Amino acid sequence: MKYFLLFLLIILPKISISQAIVLTDVNGEEYPFINCEYILLDENDNKVVPDLNELELRENGLVQQILNNECDSKQKPEPISVVLTIDNSSSMNENDGNPNNRSWVVRKAAKRFIDILNAQSEVSITYFSTDTKIQQTFTTDKNIAKTAIDNIPTPLGNTYITKSFMDPNDGNFKALENAKYRKVIVFLTDGVSREVDENSIIDKAKSENVTIYNLSIYSKLDRE
Repeated sequence: MKYFLLFLLIILPKISISQAIVLTDVNGEEYPFINCEYILLDENDNKVVPDLNELELRENGLVQQILNNECDSKQKPEPISVVLTIDNSSSMNENDGNPNNRSWVVRKAAKRFIDILNAQSEVSITYFSTDTKIQQTFTTDKNIAKTAIDNIPTPLGNTYITKSFMDPNDGNFKALENAKYRKVIVFLTDGVSREVDENSIIDKAKSENVTIYNLSIYSKLDRE
């Protein structure tokens, strides 16, 4: 079976829905050589160790050479406590010329992410625009988490990123208060923000040992 490693989180047509590739680190410090850590899981969350000839790497549609593939088959995915944060501001209604708008894309990606989580991992759902809300507290029930995403209202309002993290009642850090495992925030946005106090968010994350992954779906967003 051929597997594909991509530097974007997308749904891959040649990979069964029961399989998933999770990229945990992409290092370009030795460019043009790229190092990438990944986990390949089967339908039972067991790690799959592919041969080098089973992997294919594409960049902008062009096949790239894979020089080496090493895998620790004994290491199992660790459970995490993850807060999935969804941008629900008005700009998420835009579709950028695509059949579905940004909100649809982000929600579908969020639910796919939940599908591939370790069975012991817990997930909380928050969304934000002018205000922020904890839509679902921590649960290990993937169906409950995905239903919470489906019940997020139609996007409306401005994009207040700092408030989404720092709000004392419904912010992302508040949602992490009862986390059992390593604390992670996955922040899904189009990046069109009214304001953002990066230093405050970073300082808070460091003090509470929180890892933040910021994913933007807006292709024209500056890389910051």
